[in-house]
Amino acid sequence: MKPTIYLGIWMDHSSANCMLINGVKLHSTLVLSEFTHQMRTESYTHGEKSMHNKEQQMTSKFFKEISEIILKADKILLFGPTDAKQELWNHLRDDHHFDEKKFAT
Repeated sequence: MKPTIYLGIWMDHSSANCMLINGVKLHSTLVLSEFTHQMRTESYTHGEKSMHNKEQQMTSKFFKEISEIILKADKILLFGPTDAKQELWNHLRDDHHFDEKKFAT
């Protein structure tokens, strides 16, 4: 029987600190969102729809990078100060690659 691999992800909308625990080894990865406050401010000059589309694209890329790390784990804990963890969960729950994963928040 293979050992259980645990993953803790502390995240907000700008970054995700991923800590993968495999036995006694700890691997830490920082994933940064490309959508910054400066981009949000600049995109207001191009209109709200443009800003919203750009934010959705960047957030989707951010969640995809985190998803690749989640695939390596069996049990995942999502935590952090914002509702980014719930948004990530909503993004993952319809993907059948994550059906066997155990999530907690």
